[in-house]
Amino acid sequence: MKASPAARPDDANECCPPSLGTGNSPQSRQLFRFRRALVAYVDNGLMLLILILMSDTLLIGGVFYPIRVVSPSMMPTFNGPRFRIPCARCGFPQTWCAATQSLPECLGRAVCPNCGSRLAEQRREFATIVPKPAYFVGDRVLLLKGIWRGWRRWDVVAFYNTGEKGGLTLKRIVGLPGERIEVRAGLLWVNGQPQPRPWQVQRAVCVPVWRPQMSDSFAIRLEATSPPAHSGTFSIEHPVTTYCHFHPVLDQQEGPTRNLILRFRIAEFSPGTRLQIRSDLGTGHIDLVLELPSRYSIRYFEHNDSEQDSEGEYLSGELPHRVIKGDLAISLVDQRFLFVVNDGVVAERDYATKPLTRPISRPFQIAVEQGSATILELGLWKVSSYLDAQHVNNFLPGYYLLGDDPHISIDSRHFGNVPKGRVIGRVVNWPFARPTSHMNGG
Repeated sequence: MKASPAARPDDANECCPPSLGTGNSPQSRQLFRFRRALVAYVDNGLMLLILILMSDTLLIGGVFYPIRVVSPSMMPTFNGPRFRIPCARCGFPQTWCAATQSLPECLGRAVCPNCGSRLAEQRREFATIVPKPAYFVGDRVLLLKGIWRGWRRWDVVAFYNTGEKGGLTLKRIVGLPGERIEVRAGLLWVNGQPQPRPWQVQRAVCVPVWRPQMSDSFAIRLEATSPPAHSGTFSIEHPVTTYCHFHPVLDQQEGPTRNLILRFRIAEFSPGTRLQIRSDLGTGHIDLVLELPSRYSIRYFEHNDSEQDSEGEYLSGELPHRVIKGDLAISLVDQRFLFVVNDGVVAERDYATKPLTRPISRPFQIAVEQGSATILELGLWKVSSYLDAQHVNNFLPGYYLLGDDPHISIDSRHFGNVPKGRVIGRVVNWPFARPTSHMNGG
């Protein structure tokens, strides 16, 4: 008969809690369950307290918290309270006016950017079908304090504006400490060099001004019957000015503009198709030729007094793989030509032009030189030019901030630079809001 080996201390299951009782009696088991429940309640309570303290530190304490936009100076990136109604004549969706204006006067002077008709005339002509203006509250946004990185150019930030009773104000950083900033001829100049807005900023600040039809399914079929005849041509004959449709009550000094964006999709094409998009600059033009589906080329032509235009720089390269059914855009904003595919800049070229004396009657033209192509979701957008400042800011000790709607924004052009200590945090879209895009007319 063998004796059982002596139990070792490490034979016990290390994952089991140590016994709190001294026996197997009902009283001991009940005491053990009570103490285990007490430990669980204490742990959960401590965890809840930690979460409350973290929420207070992060949310209420200011690392991040939601705010509501109440001013129209950052429209259309972040909208303040506004009224919106589609055009009764063409169905074009448009925010007619910011709620800071007189609604009757606003509706009396509002003009549809797509068809050019006045809303007051529509209300008389279509009295029974014109809906009442829909009111929208200001956008909800999220304020992030700079614990992950510092402020960069083009960030939208909130800061304490001493001129507005200490309230928070939203503006976009365009000048950094130590830089020489000037706003001249509708452009931002940094240390004597023009600083065009990048594509992602253009996407945020652009507003729709024209579409051939309100349906995204509307297709434009272009076909060249006998090369090199341009039988398959679609011209966008829609002059655009600096008129701000958000603030029709303002006495605006309306003028011509080149700050335009053309956007479209190529639904299908035949093999060997050559698609040319001409951008008219008023004093010259830029031709983008797509040799589908593989290559592109860009040529710049400047108008001379002679009949023959002088040809400038030539660019060419490979097209991205997903050009078909992708989102294509051509931007002329801030005197820089951009060719964009699926939000990625494929090619860019700065251009210098003389001031316009009148709006460009045909800003874009699409032609099939060879083959055929079907175009979808064609549309024209506009970006507001900067309004010139009256002075030059030399070597900033703080940040130079501008509003995205320069027609009504009170910003560094008026109150100068903003010290770093008054900038509270970066402003981003509210993560739970319904996603919108200005590039789709929304």
